[in-house]
Amino acid sequence: MRDIKVYAGENCIVIHVKTNYLFPACATISRLHDNVWYFNRLIVPKCTRRQGLAGELMKKLVTLLDDNKIILINEVQGTGDLNNDQLVIFYKKYGFFETDRPYRLIRLPSR
Repeated sequence: MRDIKVYAGENCIVIHVKTNYLFPACATISRLHDNVWYFNRLIVPKCTRRQGLAGELMKKLVTLLDDNKIILINEVQGTGDLNNDQLVIFYKKYGFFETDRPYRLIRLPSR
């Protein structure tokens, strides 16, 4: 397991891990209102992909969401190696489920 850092403000949370590349791998979420947040982005630099970084970031994020009873909305927009359908499969592994709107996922706290 890598050293994953969490930077939490009142309206934004960044979870990141240093890589051997110039940029870290990170996940960011922003508060919409109360305990409803928006998943802004999950970024893993191309040269560090397929090393489990995205999964480690998601595990840390899921723990944070559950511990703080946060509902997270995710508008899937594939821009990297995975298309939208592949990303939906990936996010479902972490408790997200599809809504009636295409590629809009939601995750409810499990605790």
